[in-house]
Amino acid sequence: MDQIKKSFPGFCLKTKRLGDETTNEKIFINVCISSQINAPREITEEELIEIVKSEDPGRYRVPISLGEPVADLDKRLYS
Repeated sequence: MDQIKKSFPGFCLKTKRLGDETTNEKIFINVCISSQINAPREITEEELIEIVKSEDPGRYRVPISLGEPVADLDKRLYS
């Protein structure tokens, strides 16, 4: 069993599922901050641009911890 991470609020991303005009399903992604998750290695903006434009942009990794998805209703009571 994974250890529970202590986190602090960061920000929330709101989007919709593509091609889902019939149900209008929204997706909320809560991004939190935790000292228990290592920071990514520091690079310059120029290095980041070079990595993104390269044939292997996945070589730069940002450590993350994911929780289970939760079905919920928004403030208008839509799922």
